[in-house]
Amino acid sequence: MGPSVCTGQGHRPHRLQFFEGVSYHTLAIVHNPALGPNRVGLLGISMGNIRLVKDRWTKGEVESAIRNAVIKFEQEFMGRGPEDVRAFIIKDIVLVRLKGVLTPAERQLAKTSEGVEMVRRLRQTLIAQGREKLSQQVDEITGAKTVSLLTDIDTQIGERIIVFTLDQDLESAFQ
Repeated sequence: MGPSVCTGQGHRPHRLQFFEGVSYHTLAIVHNPALGPNRVGLLGISMGNIRLVKDRWTKGEVESAIRNAVIKFEQEFMGRGPEDVRAFIIKDIVLVRLKGVLTPAERQLAKTSEGVEMVRRLRQTLIAQGREKLSQQVDEITGAKTVSLLTDIDTQIGERIIVFTLDQDLESAFQ
């Protein structure tokens, strides 16, 4: 199967400017299986000329896509999104740091040792139920396979860490 193009049918074309002052009337995302899963190119079309604007994701773009997937997961599975999320690719590990994850009720519970354990168990149970979905989203974004997903939460400061261990070194692909 060769490259496929999605021009976003049904959307009004936008006049965008990329590189050397060239203005593009239409942008098309091109998926080329030869580049691997989720490796896309971005074509700019201007006055009949087609130019490859971007042929693969940068490390920052992949980290941002993972960040957005985790935010969506938190909103859907946990009922609310965190205040801040950062994702980092370090060799074969994706580290996601979430700040401000506790609900007001969880903050009240976390004032006692029994409440802290209750919040931890609840969060661990919820992540266990959504583990497959979250791992699958990271797999689709990175093109790698999640080997393990580890998580912990600090109820005193309201932060959570999620660690994805992958089957390949992603960081070297960006160098």
